[in-house]
Amino acid sequence: QLAAVFERALVGRGTPPSSARLLAHLGVAILQASYLSWLEGPSDTSLLEHINSSVESTRSL
Repeated sequence: QLAAVFERALVGRGTPPSSARLLAHLGVAILQASYLSWLEGPSDTSLLEHINSSVESTRSL
């Protein structure tokens, strides 16, 4: 459901529907992976730091 919300928002901002769907699912995957990493990681890092790290990792794909 979160992916559908992201997808609608992206389409509303002019992203082509096929790209919006892919980006929405990628966004949800990044959030899920970041959240799990944050739960398992050291307590001195924030969830936002984990999300930023995940986003940086995907830029090299």
